[in-house]
Amino acid sequence: MNDMSRRGKGIALSLAAPLALAAALGCGGDQGPADPVDFQPIALAPCGRDPGDGLSPDQRSLSAMLAALHSRGYPLHQVSPTEMTIYTQYRDVRGIPVAWQARFQSDGSGELMVAETMPPQDGRTAGQLREWGRAVVATFNQLKCLPRDKLRAQCEKAGFSF
Repeated sequence: MNDMSRRGKGIALSLAAPLALAAALGCGGDQGPADPVDFQPIALAPCGRDPGDGLSPDQRSLSAMLAALHSRGYPLHQVSPTEMTIYTQYRDVRGIPVAWQARFQSDGSGELMVAETMPPQDGRTAGQLREWGRAVVATFNQLKCLPRDKLRAQCEKAGFSF
């Protein structure tokens, strides 16, 4: 009889291990908070050609990003032409507070990143931020080579002029 009870316990224990493994792999149940993920900046390329309108590459990129952020609905918080940096205000996007920081070099190249004040994000949120950041970059890419007058008009819509 003792042998039977040990076999029963062995069967119960052998079933418990795969169930615990399945739960650990995410098969059902609340898995708790995900590990935080750092948002990697998105590179920004300057206009690949000189439109010949006298606008410097850094001023062109800064102006195009101002217009891109505005057209994507991100309210501007601070613009520093001397540091070539733009900060947006926080905006709620699908329940996620989002704020951007764009920084440029003198050659017009730069990067778009989440604001320094944003807390670490989980994998799902970081993926959504990356998607929304790519949308901003796509708009920036459409604007960065516009002729000076058209770029100025787009920039003025955002409340800035050069």
